[in-house]
Parts: sequence; C-alpha cells; structure tokens
Amino acid sequence: MTPAGQEPPAPSSPLQDAVERALSSQGALAAIDPNHAEREVQREMALAVAAAIEERSALVVEAGTGVGKTYAYLVPTLLSGARTLLSTATKTLQDQLFMRDLPRLRTALNLPVTVALLKGRSSYLCLHRLGQARHDAHLPDRFAVRALAKVEAWAQTTASGDIAELGRDGHYRIVDRKKELIITSSGKNISPANLEAVAKSSPIIGQAVAIGDGHSFITVLVVLDPQVAPMWAKAHGISSTSMAELAEHPSTIAEVRRALTVANTHLSRIEQFKRFTILPAEWSPESEELTPTMKLKRRVIHAKYKDQVEAMYADPPGGHSVDAEHNGSVAKN
Repeated sequence: MTPAGQEPPAPSSPLQDAVERALSSQGALAAIDPNHAEREVQREMALAVAAAIEERSALVVEAGTGVGKTYAYLVPTLLSGARTLLSTATKTLQDQLFMRDLPRLRTALNLPVTVALLKGRSSYLCLHRLGQARHDAHLPDRFAVRALAKVEAWAQTTASGDIAELGRDGHYRIVDRKKELIITSSGKNISPANLEAVAKSSPIIGQAVAIGDGHSFITVLVVLDPQVAPMWAKAHGISSTSMAELAEHPSTIAEVRRALTVANTHLSRIEQFKRFTILPAEWSPESEELTPTMKLKRRVIHAKYKDQVEAMYADPPGGHSVDAEHNGSVAKN
C-alpha cells in the first residue's frame, strides 16, 4: 500500500470517485450500517482494485483481519458494472458473499446486479451413493451412522437434492456439510453454516457457532474478533483491556444482540436465534476450536463449551436473550 510518510493517492477516475464516496463516513455503506467507519487501509485497497479493473491489470493484495477486505474488492467490482467471477477458498465464504454481503451491497449501492451461484457436483445429493451407504454394513463409527441418518432425513424433505435450495418462503436452506445438519426436537433440518454466516453481521463477531440439535430453538456461541473488537471498544469509549472483560461489557452485549436481531430478519422462524453466549476466548488455527483452514471443530467446541450450551437451555436460562425483553425466560417455539 502507501509507503510510510506519504499521502495516499487521490481518486483519479469516475470509478475511483464512486468507490471513495461509497466508503466514506457519509456514503452508501454508512447509510445502512450505523457502525460503518472509514478505514484508510480499506480505502487504499478498494482504490487499487478499482484501478486494476480500469487498467485490466493484475493485482495481488494481502490484507489482515480488520481491514474490511471483502467490501474493498466487492464495492469497486459492483460499481464497475463489469461481469465478474469471484472464486472463494471455502463454501462457507461463498455462502457469506452470496447470501449476505452481495445482497447488502446491492441494496446499499442501489444497483440492478444479477448474481449467480456456481457449484460443483459435490453440492448435490447422489441417490446412487446414498443407496450404497444404506446397504453398507461397515460404516466406520457411530458418528458416520448418525451422519447418514441426517442425510436420510434431509433426503426425504429436499425437492431437488441441491444443498442450496430456495424454499417457498423465499429463504435459502443451505446444507453445506451434510454431516453438520442440525435436527431440532421437532424434526426440522437446519444448516448451521447458513445461520453462522448471517450471524456475523457485526465486524466485532469473529466466530459464531449455531446450536440446536435436539432442542426446540436455536442458540449461538459468539467469539469476538481479537483485532476488530478492541478497536471497536476504543472507538466507543470502552476501557476494557481484555477479551474476557469486553465479552461481559453491556455495550458489547448490546452490539451482538443488535447483530443477531438483524440476522433474524433473514431467517425463517424456526432458524432464528433465541439466545447467545459471548465466550471470553480467542480462537485461531493454533487453538483447539479451529482447523488450519479456519473451519470449526464442532465436536471439540460442543464438548469444551457443553456447560455454556446447556445453560442456555436451562430454566432459568444462561447467556443472553436476543429479545432483550425476555432475557430471563426460556424461549418457546
């Protein structure tokens, strides 16, 4: 980016001007997100992307957590009006872009953009292989048996076998990793990956783990972003110095509650978050909870935070209610 001691380059084209306005404190993003703030590194990256689009040149950018890199490349791409192919390393990020970031920017920028989701054959249920698994007497362990049972249950409800299926209510139901399906006590099949993607609508939320298997409603474990959350706290005049203190701060709880309330507007009633717990922890590939590719180790998380999960379903319940008016009662569906 810009060398130390030098002023960043000023926008020099209509596209770069449009990017500058969109990312400003008075721009389109600020109009839909009260927590939006100008970030110089994000601005520089976005202008570099805009210049590369106009010059039809290659650009390699490395950006750390907290830069706002997703919007830094999506905003100039959308404003350019060019046909674009976005490739992601994980399906979780693909779902996040398709279901959350792109619709949000399309609305904020007021652009008539058409978006298509391209998927490989691993995104569909193979009836032939399901039949083979049904008659295989040598499944490796009880987890494989339970995973097969979940796929069987989903196979009875899906109309197309597509793991991203649009329901009649207009909500996408994503079965990203079939073995991770949540089956509620009423028998509803829910993909946690879908819920977790929309839960992270606030930049201070680094990780979210949807819970609800065998229960009547959905709860979520929240982990604050170790880079963004302290900056957010400082900007809001919060003097807490540790993640544990920040996790308990009323302003943090209110911000997470706001984010989950927004997330619930994109979810069907049975998928909506009822309670949440903010964990006083930092997760990384070096910790127990994440793989080297930043995927959740669900079995580890469920075992390690069993007490916190059970508390949210207790009476009286632990954690916090997404609906602040019912913070001390068990959610009902």
